[in-house]
Amino acid sequence: MKWSFNHKSRKAFLTAAICLALSQSVFAMPTGGKVVDGTVTGILENGTVANGTINVNSNALIDWKTFNIDKGETLNFTFGKDYLNVINHVTGSEMSNLLGALNAKNGNVYLINPNGILVGSGARI
Repeated sequence: MKWSFNHKSRKAFLTAAICLALSQSVFAMPTGGKVVDGTVTGILENGTVANGTINVNSNALIDWKTFNIDKGETLNFTFGKDYLNVINHVTGSEMSNLLGALNAKNGNVYLINPNGILVGSGARI
């Protein structure tokens, strides 16, 4: 059986692709955050990031439902001591889209997402 696009199926395919692209073009800061280990502040009770800053006071592991940074957004990790590590583990089913800025000073930020990580051309990490 040979499969090919006709005009109608081509139009439906393009419409679906555009809708998918538009639905994925709006990302927010990381969501669903739960500190599994360590001392961390800046994650609200609902699992969102307060004021774009996460404070890490000991080596830490954070589970996230999603971990995205949209264009124009900035996520800052501040460390209470030099050379601390924070591992951000995505447990949801979506790829991480890093399109904005991810900043860290005096510490290491790791992102683990088994679904993939996209770093946009304008991203600053």
